[in-house]
Amino acid sequence: MTRKRILFVCLGNVFRSALAERCCKQALARLGRADEFEVISRGIKGFRNIPPPPYSHPSAYPQWHFALPHLKNLEVNFDDHRATPVHDEDIQYARAIVAMDTMVLKGYEYSLYQRYPDDRDRMHVFGELDGRGDVDDLQYATNDLEGRLIVERIHDTTSRCVDTLISWAQREPVFAPL
Repeated sequence: MTRKRILFVCLGNVFRSALAERCCKQALARLGRADEFEVISRGIKGFRNIPPPPYSHPSAYPQWHFALPHLKNLEVNFDDHRATPVHDEDIQYARAIVAMDTMVLKGYEYSLYQRYPDDRDRMHVFGELDGRGDVDDLQYATNDLEGRLIVERIHDTTSRCVDTLISWAQREPVFAPL
């Protein structure tokens, strides 16, 4: 059986999309469905002529300490994470593509919509899951409360809405006519 790919994408793949990936894997494991899905995360920075994020691991950023205690409480581990840019193959094989904010989806000149217009039918923004709009980036957190709220929102929404993520990934892809 071919595993269906769920792809989370943020600007740099330093924190938000990587956290959503880990939380989705946890939620699928709790449902006993982890073997049906491949869950990955990427960033739109670092591909082609777009500069990569300054650091590939979130611990290099000063705001990391705002998130770390909350990640430990949720048993989410980032030790093996390194920011990875999105590549054409990631998009090609993904059944559900979830941007963490609307700028990543369609706001930047190098957004997913701009780079992959034929794949828009598989693209969503994370805020569709909880109706709360874009997910704030940890790099702008200025205190522990803001860090906790970002971590909790991604964790809780991904866990609560895993059935929606599954349904997005199970849709048959729509291919553009030749």
